[in-house]
Amino acid sequence: MTFYVGFSGPFLGSHEGVIADVTYAFVLFGASITFLIEWVLLGIDAWITLAKASCVFGL
Repeated sequence: MTFYVGFSGPFLGSHEGVIADVTYAFVLFGASITFLIEWVLLGIDAWITLAKASCVFGL
C-alpha cells in the first residue's frame, strides 16, 4: 500500500494515491482503536475478577 502511494503521480494519477493513503490511514486507525478497546475490556475483566476474589477471601 505504501509503495502504491509512493509511486502515485503523473503515471497512476494523484487521486488514486490519495485514496490509497486515506484507506491505509483508516485501516491503521481502526486496528489501533480495536486494540485499545480490547485492552480496556481486558482491564475491566481483570478488575471484576479481582473484586470477586477479594469478596471470596474476605479482603
